[in-house]
Order: sequence, then structure tokens, then C-alpha cells
Amino acid sequence: MKQILCLSNEPWSNRLPGRTQQIISRLRDAQVLSFSPAQSVKDRSFLKRGTQVRPNVIAYTLPPVRAPISEQHHFLFQRAWNKIIRFIQAAASRRRFSEPLLWTTHPRHVHLLDKLEYSALVYDCDRNWEGLPPHWEGSLAQAADVVFAASPLLCDRLSPCSPNIALLPNGINLPLFDAAARAREFEAVRVLGLMAIPPAAEEPHGNFRYFEKVCRLSVDIAENLYDNGFEYLSMGMSDDFEDAIAAGANMVRVGSAIFGHRPYQTTTGGFT
Repeated sequence: MKQILCLSNEPWSNRLPGRTQQIISRLRDAQVLSFSPAQSVKDRSFLKRGTQVRPNVIAYTLPPVRAPISEQHHFLFQRAWNKIIRFIQAAASRRRFSEPLLWTTHPRHVHLLDKLEYSALVYDCDRNWEGLPPHWEGSLAQAADVVFAASPLLCDRLSPCSPNIALLPNGINLPLFDAAARAREFEAVRVLGLMAIPPAAEEPHGNFRYFEKVCRLSVDIAENLYDNGFEYLSMGMSDDFEDAIAAGANMVRVGSAIFGHRPYQTTTGGFT
């Protein structure tokens, strides 16, 4: 059975699986160790020795980095990455992984390549990484045996770095992507955008990551199916509309913020 070390850029979620999780979940003929970044400097999830999230997938949380460290501070920068590297190496050793395929998803993963053993390298790019040194992504794409890109624009941007680029859209196995494709078959139906309602957030800004995922999915569907013709991205309510707008929404629902919270009475037939 194939062995894969997957370096994800988002946590494993049973509510709203991200791009990497969707792809990895379909690899039934491989053993996968999936590593996600810590959610905060206080995140202690890395102390667990992995969680069995699928019969063939074990998910880990990486140790947190106390503060962003500039590459100019070489010693501290490398020390932080060595901590991550040792964690991954220890997990791979316990599971008896030997020269697996290394699946990367973020330009910063280029700093792991010299210390990890792998037989082949994949770089899966799902967005335009702004605010990072360009040579990180360029070096990662050049080193990769294959590059997956989530949109034609990303394919064009990465083409100077790698001759082996394949288009792999976001949400390719989401029912929503299939529904959007089927809607094109109905002449009387005109799809103008997406609307989304995330789960109730347990903490401030807790829904921001869901809004970001829906925004990326909206861009991908519009680009690949509707000639960039989407007009609306409706998400966000009175308690979280600012995060929704920051993530890309151009339509929000703020009735409670305008009229106040309205009482609902439960009847035997439902709500009134």
C-alpha cells in the first residue's frame, strides 16, 4: 500500500472538509499521515499521537510556532522549522513510513524538503499566496514532480516553474459543484451566485474560515462553469457579517441588527 505524508494548510474537519481533506479522503489505496497547523499558540493538540479520522488516515496537529519569525533571522527561523520537522519524522517513524510521497499545500513547506525523506513530491496550490516571499513557492513548484492547481489562472502563474501542472478545481467532489454544473442544463435557471450559512460559532470570528472556503468555492465554480459570471456571494448574518464581508461576501442578512432579536413561539406544528 502506498504511503503519503500530507502537509495540509487547514485542520481536519468533519463539518466542512477543505480541499486537501476531500482529495486525501478519496485515496483509499494509500496509508496517509495528515499534518495540520496549530490553530493558536495555545493549541496543545499536538500532544496527541494522532487521531484515526479514516480507516487509512491518521490526522495530527503540528506544534505551534510562538511568533512569526523572519527568514532574515536564520538561526531562529531554522530552529522553529526543525521543531516541526522532528515532530513529523517521529510520527512517520512510529507508523513505519519509509520514503513516502510528500504532499505539500503551502509555499512555507519548501523549508521541510531538505530534512524529510520522500520518494516523490506533490505541490497542491489552491490560491494565490500573497504576502509571502515569491521564491518560496517558486522553489517548491520547481522541486515538485507534479503541481496541482485549483484554477486556470493558477496554472498560468505556476507554468514558468514546472512543466508538469494539472488542473484540479476546488470542490471537485462536493455535491454543490455537481449541482452547479447540472443547473446549466436548465434554460429557465440562471445561477447568479452562492448563499451559505455556517454552523453556529462558539467563539468570535469562529466562522471566518468557513466564509473563506465558500468564497474560494464560489470563485472556482464561477471560473470553471459560468465564465466568471457570478454576481452574488451571500453569507453572514447580524453576528458575523463583518467577517463575511472581509472574506468576500457582497450580500449579508442583518435583520436582527436592524429590528432587534425577534421572539419565536413554538407550536405543535412547528415555529410561528
